[in-house]
Amino acid sequence: MSQGIQYAVDSIAFGSLFALMALALALLFGVMGLMNFAYGELIMAGAFTMYYTRGAGWGAMIGMTILVVTVLSLLMELIAFRPVRRASPVTLLVTSFAVSYGLQQLGWMTVGKGPQKGVEPYPFLTKQLDVSGVLVSRLTIITVIVTIVLLVGMTLLLKRTTLGIQLRASTEDFRMAQLVGVKANWVISAAFGITGLLASAVAILYVLRTGAVDPEIGRGPLLVAFVGGETAELPGIYREGELDFAGTCVGVVERETVLDGSRVLDGDFVVGFPSSGVHANGFTLARRVLEAEDYDGDDLLAPTRCYLTEARRLRGDAHAFAHVTGGGIEGNLARVVPEGLEARIDWESWERPTVFGWLARHVAEEELRRVFNLGIGYCAVLPEPGDGLVIGRIERA
Repeated sequence: MSQGIQYAVDSIAFGSLFALMALALALLFGVMGLMNFAYGELIMAGAFTMYYTRGAGWGAMIGMTILVVTVLSLLMELIAFRPVRRASPVTLLVTSFAVSYGLQQLGWMTVGKGPQKGVEPYPFLTKQLDVSGVLVSRLTIITVIVTIVLLVGMTLLLKRTTLGIQLRASTEDFRMAQLVGVKANWVISAAFGITGLLASAVAILYVLRTGAVDPEIGRGPLLVAFVGGETAELPGIYREGELDFAGTCVGVVERETVLDGSRVLDGDFVVGFPSSGVHANGFTLARRVLEAEDYDGDDLLAPTRCYLTEARRLRGDAHAFAHVTGGGIEGNLARVVPEGLEARIDWESWERPTVFGWLARHVAEEELRRVFNLGIGYCAVLPEPGDGLVIGRIERA
């Protein structure tokens, strides 16, 4: 129990930094449609500022870090992004990459030269407190408090200040905001300034936690902040004032064990695993059918089945796996079958759940196959099927 709580405490503390980064990235994207890959270099600048001012005392070090990172963020907007503000999203993205690469190379050629640099941990911050078997450092407590203060501060800024109202208006419709008197330069500069402030906080807390300083220090946290979820199409679901929260699990795998479909061969078997119902795809179409005919079966809203056990059992033998989501069985298998091969499905080889019989009374078979899983939620491509449910074979196209 205490180990689980320990993991939770550590995750919350470290995740707080990524939350601050994601907030800053989202603010810039909302105001000007910019995914700022140079954000990692703001953290780099903060880290090196801490290194070179560490002898001046922790107060001066923190103050200088906030100043340098905020000023650099403002200069980034003024010099690099303002000239291309009205350009296409692709141009903004390329500019972002260019700024990131340029600053990182500048870092390697200047402050990053020489032996490994770092900021020694402060014993006061790293001391562990034992709370009922759970170890919590003062730095962990400070990290959580700083994150809460900054998040609450941002909320109050956005809701109760003139600048906040202008920022919110700009994220909704920037051109319309300009028409009603919002000054573009002021709002965008303010967004970059806030981004710099948040980046300085991340840099300070991150360096105090890890100690190491190098020109690539911001790359790892930046990628984690970017990989925050997935996009989905839910027409008719989202309404004004409502939010959707989604979680994503990101795993790590050894390169030589990656299943990318390259091992799939002519003659392989496609083994299917039953779904619990519609799962999480096709509800726009299902809602339209509900307007024509009611349905009260449990398999319409049954939770999506997890296939972790099956995947673990077969991962040593499988040539590929396919999770049947949007696109149906054929659409998802096509992603893992090499060019020149295709999956031939025997659509009569399993019994479909009742919900798909109801849908079939209103939707053509071709559309059903394209949108729904039709009772097969996960597929494994195997050289030998064993006692699995064979739903198809891999053949030459």
